[in-house]
Amino acid sequence: MNEVNAWSVELPDGSILRQGDRHDRLMLGLLTATSRWVYESRASEDMTSLLTEQPGLVWLRDDRLLGALLSSMQRAPVAAIRRLVIRDGGMRPFFFDTVLSLAEARLYDLGARRLSIENCAEWLVRELSARGYHLQDDVVYYRHRLRAMPDSGGNRQVSIRPAVEGDLPAILAIDHAAFDGFWRLNEPLLRRGLGTETYMVAVWRGRVVGYLMAEMQGRLGYIGRLGVLPECQQRGIGTRLMVEALDRLRRVGVAEVVLNTQRGNHRSRLLYEKLGFNLTGMTDTFWARELTREEPVPLIEG
Repeated sequence: MNEVNAWSVELPDGSILRQGDRHDRLMLGLLTATSRWVYESRASEDMTSLLTEQPGLVWLRDDRLLGALLSSMQRAPVAAIRRLVIRDGGMRPFFFDTVLSLAEARLYDLGARRLSIENCAEWLVRELSARGYHLQDDVVYYRHRLRAMPDSGGNRQVSIRPAVEGDLPAILAIDHAAFDGFWRLNEPLLRRGLGTETYMVAVWRGRVVGYLMAEMQGRLGYIGRLGVLPECQQRGIGTRLMVEALDRLRRVGVAEVVLNTQRGNHRSRLLYEKLGFNLTGMTDTFWARELTREEPVPLIEG
């Protein structure tokens, strides 16, 4: 992703909200280390990337950092808050009443239609709930230690092969049909890993009807996505993909596989438990709100 264009707006109190850059990293790190009001996601994007390649906004007065809100657009049109920090000293009300609203408008202009955040502290839940954020979903985590492989191989009339570039339109259609809008993946994310042995499609009756994305790091495997066309579900296709993925991961030396799913996705949870996955006890809680654009933000020229 290219660097985000320079952007800034003057606020009613004379402070400035602008797009961050790599030179803001030091003072943002210092504020994060000293403020009480800090939120940091567990996601892996580093601070420089969030400041330069994503819509990372910093709030200043006279070159003194008052706060920041760094977001990721990797899963656009759903944006995700990755870091939020506010200086101590009564800055919280203005940040949430004014800075957050302008940040949401900026994200909307960049293509976001929802803004999400995960695993908030109680103080942040209260602030966001008062401004229209709602509980979106709980995500639960499962683990399979690959000591015993599943007995059932799923639908044997389904063939499994590595996904290739030409499968992308079908994979996009499956993802759109199988997942709620909040959880859908965009084309850049679904393109990652094409051609690898652990990105697979299921072919049934001559067409691609399901896909699975997995990756590994050392002896740990991660199944990041399993999707099957709704009209083809309950036919053993998801089971076939999962069993094939577990077998391939085991054969290349993976000892443990993890995955996650929404707490309320009972059909998928039943499948994973049938295949020998066990809950880890880890949960992520997501909050979100719809973004709208009510009036233009006055930009400072230059």
